[in-house]
Amino acid sequence: MISSKSLKYTVRILLGTLIGVYLGIIVLLNIPYVQGKLSVFVTKELKNILNTEVSVGRIDMGLLNRIIVEDVLLHDRKNQEMLKVARLSAKFDLLPLLNGKVTISSVELITDYMGCPDISGNELMDRFIEHARHIGAEIIEEKIVSLKEKAGYFELGTPNSQYNADTVILATGISRSSLLPGEKEFLGRGVSYCAKVDGAEYKGKRVAAIATVPDAMEEIEYLADICSEVIFIPRFQGFVAPKRKNVMVVLDQPTDITGTDRVTGLHTTGEFFSVQAVFMFRASDPLNSFLPGLQMRGRSVLVDDQAETSIEGVFAGGDCTGQPWQVNRAAGQAQKAAISAINYLAKRDGLIETFKEYS
Repeated sequence: MISSKSLKYTVRILLGTLIGVYLGIIVLLNIPYVQGKLSVFVTKELKNILNTEVSVGRIDMGLLNRIIVEDVLLHDRKNQEMLKVARLSAKFDLLPLLNGKVTISSVELITDYMGCPDISGNELMDRFIEHARHIGAEIIEEKIVSLKEKAGYFELGTPNSQYNADTVILATGISRSSLLPGEKEFLGRGVSYCAKVDGAEYKGKRVAAIATVPDAMEEIEYLADICSEVIFIPRFQGFVAPKRKNVMVVLDQPTDITGTDRVTGLHTTGEFFSVQAVFMFRASDPLNSFLPGLQMRGRSVLVDDQAETSIEGVFAGGDCTGQPWQVNRAAGQAQKAAISAINYLAKRDGLIETFKEYS
């Protein structure tokens, strides 16, 4: 028969062991190598559960079998939009963990947007869109592929239409794309972001097409219809090669675009291709790639305290202006950018009320 003294001793040993293991895990999580490895596991599991692209910042231990993931970026299924979640609580299964596997069974979003507790990123975004439509905003779901500064206005181009605007507010979120060497230099001289807009210029010629998103396949097919040959370089998984004789699929990584006055070729890690144009198809393009004169700070748009960029009449707000990537900050900055745009137009048109008191 076990004495009460022995039982208490055993319980203390078990509790001490559990506490020691818990503290040991916390210590391990502060080691950069361990953080990196665990981030890979957690990111993979979250992508499977949420069915979307995910990137994470720091990972900490919660109570019992919970982990707290901080600075989470959620992408939509087209990888075109991102929403920042400050903290995300994930419950993992203990038994698979003992066998060396990480299995996350449930995910709970912990958002910090005032007035909307316990709301998912997609639902919050849907509410924003619904609210905007309710007050009369027109929402056009097309990708901007060109933005040109004209005399007194701006010209915005999409694959299907063209729009004019007196002022522009950039609220594009975070762009993770990097320009290829030569891309910016040859923009408009052989480098293009839209086949439907610029493709006709290269009818019957040899071109290259670099795609990082599945949506680009329609543009690839269009180029195959009008060009003599298309060097297709897919940079995403699960692509299906077009069944076209004039489309050559290259799996090498593109390294740089070359030319003199215009594009003459494209280097990859494997070889050189002589082409007369390079079409880039991404979910989002670096803003300064099609807006010359826009000053950047790293990958963020440089703005002053009134959300104005280096280009007169162009304002920016939200994650595209840098960290911290928080939805509260993004909403506040967007409001500041909107008021500054109104102020700019009022001053330009000589109106008495300039809204300066709200700036």
